[in-house]
Amino acid sequence: MGEGERLLSSPDHAKYRSIDSFFDEAAAAAAAATSESSARNSATTTNNPYTRIRFPWRYLLIIVSIGTANASFCTAILLISYLLADNEFNSTVMRDDPDHWAGPLAAAVFAGMLPGGLLAGTICDSWVGRKPLLLITLTANVTTAIWTAFVNGPIGLILCRFLAGIAIGATEPPLFALATELSPPKHRGLCVSFVASFWMVGNLVVAVVGLVVFRYLVWSWRYYVLICATPAVLGLLMLAMCVPESPRFLAYVRRDIGGAVSSANR
Repeated sequence: MGEGERLLSSPDHAKYRSIDSFFDEAAAAAAAATSESSARNSATTTNNPYTRIRFPWRYLLIIVSIGTANASFCTAILLISYLLADNEFNSTVMRDDPDHWAGPLAAAVFAGMLPGGLLAGTICDSWVGRKPLLLITLTANVTTAIWTAFVNGPIGLILCRFLAGIAIGATEPPLFALATELSPPKHRGLCVSFVASFWMVGNLVVAVVGLVVFRYLVWSWRYYVLICATPAVLGLLMLAMCVPESPRFLAYVRRDIGGAVSSANR
């Protein structure tokens, strides 16, 4: 039995700090340090407690990164609504028969989300982990977006949308698990709500890009699809660089105490 397993299974392991306690103390210490630094550098700082920074920028960067990933999957789902309203798309891909293909095309992404969501929990809990699975699904989202931009027939597009749905469905469980497990307990509700609110950011991106591309620039729908993949690329880069793996997953599932400590202190 390793040292980490010995500590977790020992009867007196309760005397050690929990991961939640660790995050609470880390957040409080970071906020205090930021407030003290601001007080030293500003001659106008008052004693009003509401002028202090209470939420460290490091946590904010993590939550924004996860939220950007969430927004990218919203754009992947909703962009098809704007494509179906485009005449060029209907003539080149839908073969001038949108009434026949629109239903299966719109349903394909949701049909893929069902198996993706059912499998994701087991995969991220038992084998891969939260962050690696998110990186895989974001990469799949970018890949299917590029495929969508170059497809020339309804069957290929339906298959592409089904695969995109699998990636989207597999994203939600690890995404919100990671947001929950990396958030300081005192701010956990705020953090998870903030991540969830990025779904509306994705709505806005799809609508604004559609307005600019189709009405003002009069570009092809293929450019619209590629531009809508930008949040996925951005989320992939931010997640890879700014978000650690969940210390709770490393400690309780992998039994990697050293890795959990390293991730928590990253």
